[in-house]
Amino acid sequence: MNTEENLWKSKSKSTIDEEKLIDEHLNSSTLIYLAAWFSFAIILYFLRFSLASVGFLIFSSDVNTLFLTLLLDGPILLLSIYISHGLIFRKTNLRKVFPWTILVFLGGYSQFSDPFTIEVIQSTDISIDLFKAIYFAGYGFFIIFGYKYFSSVTPTRWVAKIKS
Repeated sequence: MNTEENLWKSKSKSTIDEEKLIDEHLNSSTLIYLAAWFSFAIILYFLRFSLASVGFLIFSSDVNTLFLTLLLDGPILLLSIYISHGLIFRKTNLRKVFPWTILVFLGGYSQFSDPFTIEVIQSTDISIDLFKAIYFAGYGFFIIFGYKYFSSVTPTRWVAKIKS
């Protein structure tokens, strides 16, 4: 009987300790979130630029480079958020971060109003809708796999603030 009570107390203590760990991840200041956002953006655009450069060196074609960058945009987004929020800024609550990815979507989608992109697409017989569909699929890949990864990190970083 006494061992059962000790076991219960140790379980209660471990739960409290886990709550403190979770709570620590949620106590980041606004400056940390801003720095994490800018690091995400810098890493993202560096990786996109690198991918486009390599694609142009390999294919020497604007259309093929555009296809390559759109096909790999989801994994590039995922790698960027993993580096910035998974490795560098570990004390961020991803529940607060993920709604801001709509800005990432709008920024990437704005490339379809860029005159150079429109000219490249019009130089082929391919509809712009195919390029948009590839972009939507890549962004969907990013959202689904980003959510799956960050919601399963221990201690979880995908929780509401714990009330003390």
